[in-house]
Amino acid sequence: VTGVKVPPSLLSPLLSDLLTYIPQPLLLVEDIEVIAGERRAGSLSLTTVHLLDKLDGVGATGGWGILMTTNLPQLTEKALLRPIRLDELIVLSELRGKEAQKIVTYWLERYGVTGVEVPAELVDGLVAAECAALAFRIKQDLSFGKEPSLADLVAQLKRWRRVTKD
Repeated sequence: VTGVKVPPSLLSPLLSDLLTYIPQPLLLVEDIEVIAGERRAGSLSLTTVHLLDKLDGVGATGGWGILMTTNLPQLTEKALLRPIRLDELIVLSELRGKEAQKIVTYWLERYGVTGVEVPAELVDGLVAAECAALAFRIKQDLSFGKEPSLADLVAQLKRWRRVTKD
C-alpha cells in the first residue's frame, strides 16, 4: 500500500504474511536499504535475516518474484546483492542535463510549482531521486516564502551523495 509507514518491529511478520498470501507472484520493496541496511557491529537485523531466508533459505517458498529498489546501493546489505540472489542488477546512472531538467520540471509540476526554471547545466549529473528531492526542496522553500537558491540546493545534494558513498 503506497504511503503507509510500517513500524520496523512489524516488518518481519508483515513480510512473511505478504510472501505467504500475496495474490500476485511479485513483491515490490522500495528503498531496500531502509529495511535491509548494512550489518551493524557484524550482525544482520532480524528483518534482513528474515528477508534472506524468504529469498533462498529454509523459508523460501518459490514461485514468486521480488523487485527491490534503492537509491543507496552502498547502504544495502551486500548479501542481498549477491548474484545467486539477484537475477539481474540494473543500475540507473547519472542523468545528463536535459534529462535531469525534465525530471525536475515533472516533479515541480506535480507539486504545483510554476515559474521556476532550472538550468540543465546546473542539474547535470544528478540521479532521478536527486531530481525529485531538488523539486521537493524548491517547493518547501517557496511554501515558506523563501526564494530557493538552486545552486546551493544542488551543491547540498551532491555533498550528501559524497557522504553516503564513503
